[in-house]
Amino acid sequence: MTTHSMTIKYFGLSVIGAILLFLFSFGQPTPVSAAELITLVTDKPAYVNGETVTISWYINTPTKNCIITGPDLTKAIEPAIIDTTALPVTGEYSYVPPNDSTIAFNLKCEKYVPVTVVPVVPGVTTRIDGSFYDVTKYFDEALGGALSTVVSWTSSNATRCSNVIYRSAATGNVWTTVPIEEDEEYINRMGTAGSVRFDGDPRLITETTNFSVGCYNDNEDPVTSSWNSKWITVNAIPVEPPPVSVSIWSSNTSPVYADAVSGYATARINWSAYNADACDERAYRMDGTEIAVPGWSFYSTTYSGGLDTKLATTTKFTLHCWRNARTYNSTVYPASSSTKELIMEVVNPDGGPMGEWDRSDPLLIPPVTVSAITTPNPTYRDALTGNAVTAVSITANNASFCYLRSYTDNDGDGVYTNEYTLSGWTRTSTSNRLAGNYVGTIPINIKVSSRLSIECIREYDLLYGTAEDKDNGIEEFSLIVEVLSPAEPAPDPVVYLYSNAVRETAADIWTKKTDFSGFVGVSGTGHLYGSQGAGLVNRISFPFTHPYGESNAYDVWLQYCNNVVPDGHIGMSIAADDINHVYFNDKYLGSSYDWRQLKYYTPPLKSGWNVIAVEVKDTGGFAGFLAAMKWTGGSIVSDANWKINKTEEPGWHSLLFDDSSWANATEKATYGAYPWYTGVTGFPTDIGARWIWTPNNYYGDTELYLRYSFYVDPDDLVGDGTVRIHTLYDDDGTVLGTHQLPGETIAPIWCNAAPQDRVRIASSVILHDQDTVTLECTNGTAKDNCPINRLYFGAGNNASVVARMDPVTERAKVQMLWFSENTTACSALYAYNPITDTYLGYVDGTGYASHFPAALSVSTSTRYEISCGRQTDTKKAVSKVTVTIPFSSIYSVSTLIFTGECIDDGNFGSPYGTMISAPPGYGPDDDGICAPMVDLSAYEPSITKNSTNNVDGTYDLSALMIIQNQSYNGSGASLPVNSAISYMAILDIMDAHGLSNVDSAIGIFNGSLVAPSYTDVPVQSSTLTQSLGTVPFGTHTLCARVNLDGSPNYAEANPDVSNNTQCSEITLPVPEPPMSIDADRKLIRQGQSVEINWAVNVTYQLQCTVRGPGGLTESFDTQIVGSDYTDSSTTGLLTSTGIYQLQCTEPITNTVFSREVRVEMVPNVEEI
Repeated sequence: MTTHSMTIKYFGLSVIGAILLFLFSFGQPTPVSAAELITLVTDKPAYVNGETVTISWYINTPTKNCIITGPDLTKAIEPAIIDTTALPVTGEYSYVPPNDSTIAFNLKCEKYVPVTVVPVVPGVTTRIDGSFYDVTKYFDEALGGALSTVVSWTSSNATRCSNVIYRSAATGNVWTTVPIEEDEEYINRMGTAGSVRFDGDPRLITETTNFSVGCYNDNEDPVTSSWNSKWITVNAIPVEPPPVSVSIWSSNTSPVYADAVSGYATARINWSAYNADACDERAYRMDGTEIAVPGWSFYSTTYSGGLDTKLATTTKFTLHCWRNARTYNSTVYPASSSTKELIMEVVNPDGGPMGEWDRSDPLLIPPVTVSAITTPNPTYRDALTGNAVTAVSITANNASFCYLRSYTDNDGDGVYTNEYTLSGWTRTSTSNRLAGNYVGTIPINIKVSSRLSIECIREYDLLYGTAEDKDNGIEEFSLIVEVLSPAEPAPDPVVYLYSNAVRETAADIWTKKTDFSGFVGVSGTGHLYGSQGAGLVNRISFPFTHPYGESNAYDVWLQYCNNVVPDGHIGMSIAADDINHVYFNDKYLGSSYDWRQLKYYTPPLKSGWNVIAVEVKDTGGFAGFLAAMKWTGGSIVSDANWKINKTEEPGWHSLLFDDSSWANATEKATYGAYPWYTGVTGFPTDIGARWIWTPNNYYGDTELYLRYSFYVDPDDLVGDGTVRIHTLYDDDGTVLGTHQLPGETIAPIWCNAAPQDRVRIASSVILHDQDTVTLECTNGTAKDNCPINRLYFGAGNNASVVARMDPVTERAKVQMLWFSENTTACSALYAYNPITDTYLGYVDGTGYASHFPAALSVSTSTRYEISCGRQTDTKKAVSKVTVTIPFSSIYSVSTLIFTGECIDDGNFGSPYGTMISAPPGYGPDDDGICAPMVDLSAYEPSITKNSTNNVDGTYDLSALMIIQNQSYNGSGASLPVNSAISYMAILDIMDAHGLSNVDSAIGIFNGSLVAPSYTDVPVQSSTLTQSLGTVPFGTHTLCARVNLDGSPNYAEANPDVSNNTQCSEITLPVPEPPMSIDADRKLIRQGQSVEINWAVNVTYQLQCTVRGPGGLTESFDTQIVGSDYTDSSTTGLLTSTGIYQLQCTEPITNTVFSREVRVEMVPNVEEI
């Protein structure tokens, strides 16, 4: 008798973001619903000659293009492609094979899941006694622990939570489950919200303890989870609490006189409270009516301070503080409280009662005034963005505040009454309104002609004045800004969409170089730069790396630093301490609000006279202005030749303005010198620019207007023909493309401020993997050095490309790229089935006009589309690229094995070779035989400090990690060598720093781990070290992750992979900052004074005070004064020995650092 074997094959493909539900694989078993099946089976495993074979199929999962192939099937099965629109689909076919033959039947389906699955991670919050923060309590000897405490938790997007777990010194700092008793004090244990009480029966907290709860979302596959923890600190019993004491006083003598203009009197109210739990601060008129004094009338737990108040009438301030009753060791200490009050009498400027003060006479009380001009006006919309740029210069006097509003003329009747919110202008709330005595400029982007209204108000007159008073105290000014259409429309939008893209940064090119000349290296701004010299040629060659080791027709894009000033233009680099608004030839160019920010402009010159005008405001400390400018015929730097004025005058930025009466600027420092040093990143140090101001630039003149007029010869608008040339060559030296940049190079160091321009330097050039690409750049001028930022290679714009599938992951990594021109934004990147044109979803929703996104993981042919355009005229452009992934068979097995099944080798109660559901902790090995699976977990990570930077407040850290092999459901297996277990560390930096997570590199563990001998004792690897780099001080969360995918990537027995991640909290103290305080002499006699000197050198924020006898009280903030700060002060005449203290507080951690110096008083000696 002859038998025939049937080979059953299954092929599966999935779209982006989808997961194959069934594979004929021998990896980790994943439980799958029995309803989700694709099967092709025969009624027997073997047949005799002449016997009929019956094959049957069952499909009940979203698929497409299902085809069964085999002998004569095209005749027997109609249609050839099975319709899977209505599931489930079943069918069968009977066939008598030829004698003595082996026949293969194949079912081929493409898996179809049209949406990206995003796992939903639950959130969990723990509290102690309702507090979101850690809690401190006292040990009660009678109770034997802390007083009654409730640990509670809430969650979101969770299906269940864990038991409450804790760790303390008694547990060896090992997490332990809270004792579980059947009582009413453990509410909703393992629910998504609940609480547990510790009051001695049956639970008690006896020492400092950390509590934690984890919550899970079982609706995700794999299950997602998160944890949250809180500390309760248990301290010894204090002594009997002292009574509450309070004080309230004023720095001003009552009565206080109202200001003639503002209408208010000012008084500083000081208070202190000791031994209090909280205070209640109130204010009242003398008739008993309670009034609100900003900053005073509130419930407070701040027990000392001072407040500058504005008072409209005689006011009584009350301070009531209390401490609640306390019980220690069964002894009740009664509550305590204290109340004090302070009356501040307010009189008018003549000393009379406030109610008899007549404020309506503008000759006695200056009226509120406001005026404004806008430049330019009219202004023209940008053809691309639709925005017009203008700047409004405002002068307001004698007001408390001003509101800014904007109106349009929707009816076209010339009446602007339709109010709307204009970004950058509208200010109608107490939080953003202008200060009343305002002199300054507000730059705005505006789309339509508008009436801009400025309403300035004196608050006292508005709240307390008569109608005549209000008329004197409120003023409105309006102006019309005319917005005109651009002279020419913008060019049509263009978009280029590519696949199989490659990006080579300057660092990549320099690292991969095979030959070079002229080029020197990579700058701090990330630019490849060459040697300086007019006409000098810089060349560099490197191998092109194709994503799949093949070839494509590529467009090549060059991104470079455009620090070349076009012919007929001027290049302007400007910085100011602190705020500046820049005009050129009466046109507003832009603003900056940070003295370290270098701004770069290239406005067009005109023949004859030109003028640069800049408004600068200083917000504290040193003030200064710095500039350097270059054009074909000359250059300008900031120096004593600039004209300055401390007040704004009408038309001051106009070319026709007469500045002959203005003073000349005072040169304060060369760039690079104290106090600014080289803080303006990218400003050149070799061109003689000076910081300029008035003579009084340290906490002195805070506002300045600067002008510089210069003459341009008509010949200088033409240029001298200099040009920078970029050229790209292939392997054979053939020119692939070239690009020319005419104009004058300013200075090579300005690339951080100059625009990063991009140009398509070559189109549709065939590049093979490892082809040599040569980039050449010829300098245009003596200061040129050809700064190159990166090269992009993109294939398939409005065409098709082929991507190759990784045979292991069964997916292709596809790198997309798009650039657009004459656009402001793009749509999402959309995906479609290229055969049926079915929309599959979007894969990138950033909307960027140009983007090199993260690589996509793709498993079936897909067409991608993107459209880019602008709102001004609704024009848009569309580009498409089809990524084709050739279909290939991935698995071919003679036995059909579904996920979650394995072959019994006789040890599980079935005959050898029987297909069974995999027992818990088991799965198929490489031959499909049931074998134990490992359960890998991460151990709680820790850190080691490699070095400390006291100036920056940072540490160089490495994470210490351990991989564990533990038992699952009572059994375990060994991890063989060379299993390539991936691991990494993730540091979640505390929110206060505003920094992103720090991810270590991914490590690979190839050691072996034997099977655990005991069910509760995992086998651990040696300590693994991963560098985290530079980390700031603070309390952060450090997580260790092993077997990274989360699926995971190495087969594990436990389907819950949450133990593959373990986190711990790490606290990095603020490093001791470099700070000092000293006196010019340590021994003095009575009636002498000393000079106290102090210094602090940190780059992070410290809030510092300097105090001591002789009237020394100074304060400063390192975020304002900058790093390496020094200062000094001379005391008054001293009468005794004194201690001078420099104290600095870091505001995130409230860490306090102190330095002291003692000055001894020696007695006067009299000769007798």
